[in-house]
Amino acid sequence: MTDQTDTVVRKRRVLIAVGVLLLALCAGGAYLTLKGGKTGGATLGGYDDMTKEEIQAELDRQARESMMTISLDMTPTISADGTKLAVRVANVEENRFDQLIEVEQGGKVIGSYKGLKPGEKLDEIDVIGAKTGEATVTVQAMEDGEPSGNPSGFEVTIAASE
Repeated sequence: MTDQTDTVVRKRRVLIAVGVLLLALCAGGAYLTLKGGKTGGATLGGYDDMTKEEIQAELDRQARESMMTISLDMTPTISADGTKLAVRVANVEENRFDQLIEVEQGGKVIGSYKGLKPGEKLDEIDVIGAKTGEATVTVQAMEDGEPSGNPSGFEVTIAASE
């Protein structure tokens, strides 16, 4: 073999070796990405040193603390002059959150009350444009005076007061 042929062969071998090395690195990176780490891609935060049972108990405790019991009248009544709606909503004492109450009819909010505290009852709210028929009462938790979490909507039927 000539010196020129040896150089070409060496270059080919080096290029092939570099290509194989890059391919192995890419395959290893793809494997690690798809496999995930110790937590399978999830961040557990302070749960690393806990058993599955302890983690479940902690998550259950957090869920109980965040739950909100809602008590409301499914047939609120409207006053004769149409300005008051007897919603009769109670924010039970065990709740941790104040509540925002909104009444919607025909796609528009017709009345609301912000800040019903745990243990308080709301008998009626001021409304504008309310009429008998279907409506939605939405209850949402409030933290620091602002709506928080997911609201819960309830279909109600507004009736005329007797």
